[in-house]
Amino acid sequence: MRLHVRVAGIGCSLLLVACAPVADDEELEPDVDLENPEMYDSVADANSHIQNILEMNVSFPESDQLDVAYISSAEGRGVVEAGYSETVDGESYSDEEIEELEETGGVQYLYGVYDTTPDIRVEVGPEIADEGNDVSEEEIAGTTVFIEENEQEGGDPYVVHSFEVGDYDYVLHYVLTDSLTEDDAVDFTASFIES
Repeated sequence: MRLHVRVAGIGCSLLLVACAPVADDEELEPDVDLENPEMYDSVADANSHIQNILEMNVSFPESDQLDVAYISSAEGRGVVEAGYSETVDGESYSDEEIEELEETGGVQYLYGVYDTTPDIRVEVGPEIADEGNDVSEEEIAGTTVFIEENEQEGGDPYVVHSFEVGDYDYVLHYVLTDSLTEDDAVDFTASFIES
């Protein structure tokens, strides 16, 4: 079974990311050399790389409401990540800046790398969930979800929801704002699990 990430609305025009299964025989036809990616020009081509080269049944969508700020793959860890932002106003980083980010972060960027801070980060991979000291458990949509609440260095609160499905851990990072509340995060995680 493949998983597709799709955008779902929650609350007052709050849009988040969710996964839904698609047929195993569905093939994506990339327009680029998947063996030697530099940086893909489209989310679809980045998704083709994830599915065909990394052999992960995960796909990140484009949306009219949320912009994909980046898609990356953690080298040697089997982890893919996407960052979504309500607005991507900035330019993408230069090739030199992207190369430096890849070297320091141990990742390969497949798409984007826009100069913005994502509102939502979605990580998918084997054994990536980290159950810290201040983690609570909550049953959401029939699944045990580990929830960690904290603050970023700038003082913005965030919440992390993590759970396991099959061979993969799913870790959803939410930067809480007036338009993305803890209740919205719980609602989204429920829709994510149910899809």
